[in-house]
Amino acid sequence: WRQFLYDKCASNVPYNQLASEILAADGVEGEKRPAVKFYLDRGSELHGITRDVGRVFFGMDIECAQRHDHPNITGYKQADYYGIHAFLVRSFQFAAKDKKPVFAEKAEGEATFKSVFEKTGEPTTALPELPSGAALQEPTFEKGKEYEVAPAKNVRPVPKFSRRSELVRLATSGNKQFDRNVANR
Repeated sequence: WRQFLYDKCASNVPYNQLASEILAADGVEGEKRPAVKFYLDRGSELHGITRDVGRVFFGMDIECAQRHDHPNITGYKQADYYGIHAFLVRSFQFAAKDKKPVFAEKAEGEATFKSVFEKTGEPTTALPELPSGAALQEPTFEKGKEYEVAPAKNVRPVPKFSRRSELVRLATSGNKQFDRNVANR
């Protein structure tokens, strides 16, 4: 991991390209495997991954927004946290028998949230949305046709539509919060 980061920096790889490699990493291809360490070191703890994506790529420490709007920073809303989380909620660590673990994705799964300050009411379903961005409009597929490679025992599923791929595209192609973070780094 450290050598991967060192080599990228020494090669003067642009930050948006480095971020793309890390956020899109699945660990399937050998030469791209080091980038998936960002995810695999966090296991399947998607809330930890969401917090780290917010901090590392958007410069936002949104941990407390997991439970409620930030009390001191008016721009850190619970919807911001779950907007990022919705891009990642379908991801999971997968290992076929006798193979190294990879980071895979399902075609279904939603992020829902409710403030700890609300005692009643239904949870809100979060749409994938980045800070300073619009909500992702996701295509729908006929039941049973959501996958390029359907999930099966010892088979890594590959959905036709990847929220994580959209996270990469939207984050690194003009998102104000991402760009502001890059400038600060």
